[in-house]
Amino acid sequence: MKLGLWLALLAAAAPGAAQAACAEREVLVAEMRPDGRGGYVLSLNGKDVTGKDAAVAYAAQCARKLVALVHPDISFRQVSDLGVLSGKVGVRLGRDNFFVFYYMREKTVMVYFPAMITVKFSNDPKVLADLIANPRTRDSGI
Repeated sequence: MKLGLWLALLAAAAPGAAQAACAEREVLVAEMRPDGRGGYVLSLNGKDVTGKDAAVAYAAQCARKLVALVHPDISFRQVSDLGVLSGKVGVRLGRDNFFVFYYMREKTVMVYFPAMITVKFSNDPKVLADLIANPRTRDSGI
């Protein structure tokens, strides 16, 4: 997915309205996995989104906290696209509202950054909200 396309589509959205709507929701789960062509597939709260739908869906579903579930083959540059998208709807990402989990290919466990804690894989927004609200300080022994 081309970042330029996303930016053009998001620039047309009303950032003020999107930002106000973001404050109403607790967590948005954005999963990023390779598309097999050097790009990535973005899934928001479990639903794959592309092109214009991706930009509209991101603006419509943004939340106070963004949890990124990232496949190990996704680059840091690709993860940084989430920050650009959030900025376009008026939300600045930082340590209090952006949480990154790199998951294993088989989706059994994931590593929570920056704490480097291994936890059981989940893409359930409620489970993830609990994990980020009460971060573990030790590995779960998985």
